[in-house]
Formats: sequence, C-alpha cells, structure tokens
Amino acid sequence: MALSAFNFGKWIDEHAHLLRPPVGNQQVFLEAEDLIV
Repeated sequence: MALSAFNFGKWIDEHAHLLRPPVGNQQVFLEAEDLIV
C-alpha cells in the first residue's frame, strides 16, 4: 500500500505538544497497517 507524500516538518510543528517528555512518541501514518516501535 503506497501512502501519499506529506510535509513532515509541518506534521512535527502541528504535533509538537504531543512529542514532549515524558511521552515523546506519536503515530505518524494512521493509514498504515504496520506498527513499528
């Protein structure tokens, strides 16, 4: 399954509040079937 391109820098800016410690992870590709930890 091919995912469409997107602006990763913009995604980081929009989700910066979710990427702060103590939890600094967030799912980027919601459409993807794979989960890599």
